[in-house]
Amino acid sequence: MGSDRGGGDCAYKGFAQMEREAAQGKLIFHDDTAVRILSLIKENRDLVAAAHAQGLSTTTERTGMPTTALAVQVGEHTAILSDSSRCHAGENLQGLLDKREAGRAKPLAMSDALASNEVAEEARLIRCHCLAPGRHTFSDLAAVFPHACQVVLEGLSQVFDHDEQARQEQLRPPARLAYHQAQSQPLMAALKPWLDTQMEDHLVEPNSALGKALGSMQKPWATLTRF
Repeated sequence: MGSDRGGGDCAYKGFAQMEREAAQGKLIFHDDTAVRILSLIKENRDLVAAAHAQGLSTTTERTGMPTTALAVQVGEHTAILSDSSRCHAGENLQGLLDKREAGRAKPLAMSDALASNEVAEEARLIRCHCLAPGRHTFSDLAAVFPHACQVVLEGLSQVFDHDEQARQEQLRPPARLAYHQAQSQPLMAALKPWLDTQMEDHLVEPNSALGKALGSMQKPWATLTRF
């Protein structure tokens, strides 16, 4: 029993050191996925039962069980951290930022635009949002709204083609950034007025599936185009 606890303590010390090292990284990818934690499932049942006893239909307590993955570029290495709990990705990222040494440059934080990915102190990082979720959404809607989706997909496809080209040429980060600024930024700049026109001229119902998809690109535009 004692040796098991000792082994666990040693493993935790290694994790804590990795976490401190990851906190100094310059690029952080973070996201949540659902997980089932038996102890929290039982706790949820107890919370719901307590709510029912008070005449409520459900509990107002948090009942979610996400696993957060944090992939952090630290120099030439990548640290992979995960956490399964009640905490969302943004809360776990904030915890990592709290371990960051004072005076370091702000890290780039890449995620989708869900509110659960936001941290309490957004000013401590440079927020970037991924284009992939938007591309998937428009691909799913293409059969219903072919013309509008095709406009968006053509622009995004070219941006992804440029990224693949940069990977094939094994461009270093500064060269890859310059490549996207020269090739991808004009494509996105041309797409933005079209998006604005669809929404501002009421050519699309804002509450429709297409309207929500367009809005999900329009609102975080600056963070979607960190060229």
